[in-house]
Amino acid sequence: MYAVCKSCKKHGLIKNMQKDSNFYFCDETCWLDWMINKLKLNKEEKEELKKYLFKNENKKINKTLSKTNNKKH
Repeated sequence: MYAVCKSCKKHGLIKNMQKDSNFYFCDETCWLDWMINKLKLNKEEKEELKKYLFKNENKKINKTLSKTNNKKH
């Protein structure tokens, strides 16, 4: 089965995507970008927050974001 990333709108296999609530994301970066855009900040504040959070790309951003499993419901 396929899903669409809530952040970047790319299509991908569900088993290769991350899930948070009822939404699918390509990876933690798309998830974080989507969460930042939900905040009530002006454009400059959002960009500064993104720079701060993305400066260490090798570090896991959020451990609560779970990988989907390939079970059929």
